Amino acid sequence: MKIDVEGFETAVLRGAEKTLADPTMNSVIMELNGSGDRYGFDESAILELMFDVGFRSYSYEPFSRTFKDLEGKNLECGNTLFIKDRKYAEERVHSASKITLNGVSF
Repeated sequence: MKIDVEGFETAVLRGAEKTLADPTMNSVIMELNGSGDRYGFDESAILELMFDVGFRSYSYEPFSRTFKDLEGKNLECGNTLFIKDRKYAEERVHSASKITLNGVSF
């Protein structure tokens, strides 16, 4: 699931609690860039909610197809990847077909 709602992530997550708790929901990518502040939403509550339903936060390096553990949101860019079952996600990423961009395959 991709969530990019310009500051209304908290409201979207509250409405999606059943979906997030579903065991088949393994990955969510969410833009967390502080825009919720203008609506009175605190991003620490987003992280707490995601952690409470079993997700952990990661960044993703597409060239090496690897995940990096995060302690919270991704500070290097606005997108944070939340994953429940990292091993499953890694298997999916590593089994995906390689792509070629500008003559380089990855």
